Amino acid sequence: EICFLVYYYMAVVHTPRMLRAHGITYQRLMRRVDYITDRWAMHAPWWQLAIWLRQVGLVVAVSIPEMLGGEVSDTTLCISAGIAEVVLLASMLMQLSATPYPYAFQNRLEVFLLGCSMLVVVPSSSSMNSV
Repeated sequence: EICFLVYYYMAVVHTPRMLRAHGITYQRLMRRVDYITDRWAMHAPWWQLAIWLRQVGLVVAVSIPEMLGGEVSDTTLCISAGIAEVVLLASMLMQLSATPYPYAFQNRLEVFLLGCSMLVVVPSSSSMNSV
């Protein structure tokens, strides 16, 4: 899977280098990754990388208590929630600037869902300690 991530990254970000290295046409290279890039607008074939980066950031945020010895305290929950908020805010700002979906309503919906996620993180992190 890591090899595919590297191949996908190189194909959509460093396209000329990949074309020279493999000796194939642009259409052939895009065909190799189109099952991932077809969902996005033509100007943002790399957006799947942004989603994977967001997912990794959220997994790291959720794993903070375990990385700090498994102790679930108010401090570790605040740190975890803070990192999650930063990841979600960065994702929202990237979404607003890149508008990766082909239809405007999809971009607005993604911003709305990211905003809802941000609203849910803080109250849920503060109520976890009382459970």
